[in-house]
Amino acid sequence: MLRPAATGQPSLIIPLLHRQLLLGWEVFVTESFGKYAAHSTSRSRSAY
Repeated sequence: MLRPAATGQPSLIIPLLHRQLLLGWEVFVTESFGKYAAHSTSRSRSAY
């Protein structure tokens, strides 16, 4: 495993990872909710 250098790298990498995690979580929640809503609403139609 690679260890980050003791320079200013971690202070720059951690916020980026945090933002990516937040964006990924938001996208995952919205996509899963959209899929569930579409599945529950379009159950009569054969959307899939």
